Amino acid sequence: MNFKMALENGLPPKKACFTISMLEFPTAITIDSAKYQRNGELLNELVRLGLLTSKDTEAKAWAPFGLSASETKHPAKEYDLSEKGKLFVGKPKTGFSAMPGVSFCYGTYSIVDVVNFTEPADYEGQKISKVQFTYKTTDIAEWVKESAILQSNYNTIVKDLNSDKQPLEGKAVLVQTQKGWVIDKDM
Repeated sequence: MNFKMALENGLPPKKACFTISMLEFPTAITIDSAKYQRNGELLNELVRLGLLTSKDTEAKAWAPFGLSASETKHPAKEYDLSEKGKLFVGKPKTGFSAMPGVSFCYGTYSIVDVVNFTEPADYEGQKISKVQFTYKTTDIAEWVKESAILQSNYNTIVKDLNSDKQPLEGKAVLVQTQKGWVIDKDM
């Protein structure tokens, strides 16, 4: 039973990423808005790291949930992806729980070991096994290693950076098919 190969071939996502929710690029954010207060430090850090560009501009105030925005323009910052940033943008999440946003990917997940599995058993006409495994993040981009701001905003980055010493844990249900063991995406 080659569970490790099945996990390596079927686990999404294979990339380690973080997402800036509710933003798409290019975007202009008024400096006095709650949105800027919430995201300004992070966006400016991505500018410093070379993943985004920014320029001063003016924009209408952001209005949540369909409320009318003021016609008055306010000082704003316009952010856009840099050429370097485009290299690290991941695929957007899809499905019911997906929120709009941009994901930046900084590493690749790699299975370390299968630590436990149930004896393969019949379930609704299929042979399945529940598998526990460990994994680590490899090929981590230098820009994420040097950013204390990213690390303080995203717990997953810190865990990924330490995963070489402290592997991460995962679980999956595998189903035996004619082509071998595969991850059951429905369980």
